Amino acid sequence: MPRSFGRSFLLALTLLACKKSAPIETMDDADWGMEGGVEGGVEGGIEGGLVGGVPGGVEGGALTLPPPSSAIDPAVTALAATFTEGEIRVILQDAGAEPRRALRYNYTPGTKGTLRVTTAFDMGMGMVDPATGQAIPVMDVIMPAMLMDVVMSVERVDADKNVHLNGVVGAVGVEARDGMGEGLVDLLSAQLTSLVGLSTQAVLTPTGRLVRLASTLPADVSPEIAESMAMADQASQGVSFPLPEEPIGVGARWTVMSISQANALEVLVTQTTTLESLEGDVAQVSFTITQDLVEGRGDLLGLPPGSSVVFTQFRSEGAGQARINLNKPLAVTSEILVGLQAGFSVSANGETQNVTMTMRTESDTAPVAP
Repeated sequence: MPRSFGRSFLLALTLLACKKSAPIETMDDADWGMEGGVEGGVEGGIEGGLVGGVPGGVEGGALTLPPPSSAIDPAVTALAATFTEGEIRVILQDAGAEPRRALRYNYTPGTKGTLRVTTAFDMGMGMVDPATGQAIPVMDVIMPAMLMDVVMSVERVDADKNVHLNGVVGAVGVEARDGMGEGLVDLLSAQLTSLVGLSTQAVLTPTGRLVRLASTLPADVSPEIAESMAMADQASQGVSFPLPEEPIGVGARWTVMSISQANALEVLVTQTTTLESLEGDVAQVSFTITQDLVEGRGDLLGLPPGSSVVFTQFRSEGAGQARINLNKPLAVTSEILVGLQAGFSVSANGETQNVTMTMRTESDTAPVAP
């Protein structure tokens, strides 16, 4: 199954999900060859740890920005320039303990099932006081939990052993969360209904590299949702949950690097995965993810013509864990928490304002009963 930081970052907008009038019974882990599920959750939701520091929750603008300077590291820009379009780099850091073997996805055509994705999303924004450098909270938004049931099927395996997957959104919905604004459930429900019937096609190599991802929107989808889905496709291209080519054992660690573009941002995505356990074809992994800014385009932020934007701070990190079955693409249970702290200086009509933003997204994926 594709896994990506880009996807997690955009789940708040696009990988929404489903609440039916009657509860959907989750299948037993044993039915999927995944006994034990994701043990213990992701350290209790990772509770804001985010690999060393993006604070969980919404702090509005509770960070102090340095004087305006670029958040783009020239070394990151130079590294990003060496990537070809859609390139994914998998670098084995540690082969792990013996015994070792080359892990490969081995899916059977005709396999079909449903995955549920549940996403919670918070955002805060603040304006920076030029005299003190302290951020003044302007907006804190706690969004409803967004749910989606996706019917996944293995269409075929081609001559190169690439697997062709198809996913169709069966139902979508939202659930209230403590502290959220009034009217958000009804607003999002109305918008997300048009996603039912959305079809996504993906092609994965035997090592899990995503070589193609495309979505087909329903005819009555709103322009806002259509734009969000186009952004999601861009962000997910070339990003997946790949395996090393080399034989590996328990304790193996590898890094996956790629370039992702989502609306106004182009980022270098680095995901480091550790193989925690391997029982037959069922693997338990943990992973950390970072995004480094390559380019931030102010013209895509909805600003008026003539405005300019300089990103002064950009820190995006995440962590999670997953249990996957190499022979069953639908037997995926995962939890991930990602966070973003950003600051940017906006200039328009001769005036400049410094703005801060924090985002926090928590996403869970699990198979559900037919």
